[in-house]
Amino acid sequence: MKQTLLLQICCATCGGYISSELIKEFSLTLYFCNPNLFPAKEWEKRLADVKALAAELQVALIIDKQDYENWKQTKAGLENEPEKGKRCVICYNERLAKTAQLARQKDFAHFGTTLTTSPYKDGETILSIGRKLQTELGLLGQAGVKFLDRDFKKDNGWQKAIAWSKEHNYYRQKFCGCEFSLIKN
Repeated sequence: MKQTLLLQICCATCGGYISSELIKEFSLTLYFCNPNLFPAKEWEKRLADVKALAAELQVALIIDKQDYENWKQTKAGLENEPEKGKRCVICYNERLAKTAQLARQKDFAHFGTTLTTSPYKDGETILSIGRKLQTELGLLGQAGVKFLDRDFKKDNGWQKAIAWSKEHNYYRQKFCGCEFSLIKN
């Protein structure tokens, strides 16, 4: 029997190929937790594709509420940070923490994220946050929840993800998702 994995997914472009590979190894549940997405239409477009992906792969999908205003308030003063800067680190941490907590709550064996797929994200920072959360939240205790410590950019992961998303006709955005990354592009 496959172990369970709760995978935070930012979009079908980054997560489609990765998810199609991970279902060979895990009983996969996708977790759409992206309060950073702006405007609301961007959140809706990405969610529509993630729903289609979940249906295509026949995996469960958990959808977190969209709370952009709260997300934006917690980034006050960091609006001018560069991509991969302090604002992004806080955002990675928030999404991974919610994923880890939900994984523990729902008795998943593993939690992870597709965020390491993109070359526009700091993969090593994301992985270190996941490792730290695993330890801080005591996830290795009785619950046994482990962080899926993988940089999906390796072995041409980004290129494979792009090709897969094109083949499956998923929406390909041109920015990270938050309004600050949109302004800089």
